[in-house]
Amino acid sequence: MKHAGEKSQKRIQGKMIWVAVREEKMATIKKATEYDLLRLFMSEMEDRGVTRTMVNISLDQSIVEALSNKFKVTTNLRELHQLADKCLAHQWLEHMFMGAKYSSLTLTASGQGVVRSLQIKEKTKAKRTILKQFSDFIEDHKGIFAAIGVLIAILGLLIKLGA
Repeated sequence: MKHAGEKSQKRIQGKMIWVAVREEKMATIKKATEYDLLRLFMSEMEDRGVTRTMVNISLDQSIVEALSNKFKVTTNLRELHQLADKCLAHQWLEHMFMGAKYSSLTLTASGQGVVRSLQIKEKTKAKRTILKQFSDFIEDHKGIFAAIGVLIAILGLLIKLGA
């Protein structure tokens, strides 16, 4: 037999689990970008311990799943091909061998530079002080702060005219 305390405890745990699953689902809602595809190449290089010329990837359903698992992003094969087209257009990826359009793709030196640049940007962003984070928040949302300032000025003017 179950005690009343056990039921409520399980119910509470169930809610906590539900919240954790919901937060995880919210994190995976992010769509994959071409940078995620490039990061996958770099990750594969680092996992294997080889240079960029030794890694070639064919874009298929397994790569869609790898992106989802490693970077918590969603995509499908058609969108992945569109991302690869962007990377090919920017010359961040190239074909290692002749064949199908999305097989045997490898990272170029400029593609590797893009990934390194993004990694450095993320590291410096993570090292910011709280004051710098607040300053960046204000800078990113200065339009909102300007609108609030105008609203306060108009309210002040209306109060002064009404008094």
